[in-house]
Amino acid sequence: MVNSKSEKYTIEIEKMVEEDQATREKYIESGGVGLKLGDIDKRNENRLIEILRKIGIQIISTKAVIIVLHSDSVKLMEKYISLMNKAHVLGIKINFKNYASLYDRIQVLKGKKQKFGTQFIINKKSKKLSLATPIQNYTQTKRLRKKFKMPTLKKYTSDLHKTYRKFISY
Repeated sequence: MVNSKSEKYTIEIEKMVEEDQATREKYIESGGVGLKLGDIDKRNENRLIEILRKIGIQIISTKAVIIVLHSDSVKLMEKYISLMNKAHVLGIKINFKNYASLYDRIQVLKGKKQKFGTQFIINKKSKKLSLATPIQNYTQTKRLRKKFKMPTLKKYTSDLHKTYRKFISY
């Protein structure tokens, strides 16, 4: 049963993510000119922390993960991935693609190798797309991506090229 407090916060998070994604679309369309993503990311991060303090595990959602991924707070990311682990143990369905992205984002921010190969960067000078940090084990990554119904690294990279074509040189 969903309680009204949880539902209220879910709706609030959905609105936060809609604004986040609309801002990012404008950023991509403009080629990164004139828009600051950091302001919206920080505002959403602070609000999500407040919500997590109030209702915790009840807010495990795809929308909330987007806010967490756009945060620069490793502490928030680790707290959220811990909640995802607890939810999974309790039999609550989690999105493993989101888990993989969050796990790898934490690894990248700590300067460690990725497990799932979800985090890429665009080199500002060369305009080339590359993995943010190396992958731990390509064979394992390939197996995990297949298990969690994630696209192959080749397909994922191709999709990223399409999304960020205004930022990338070929």
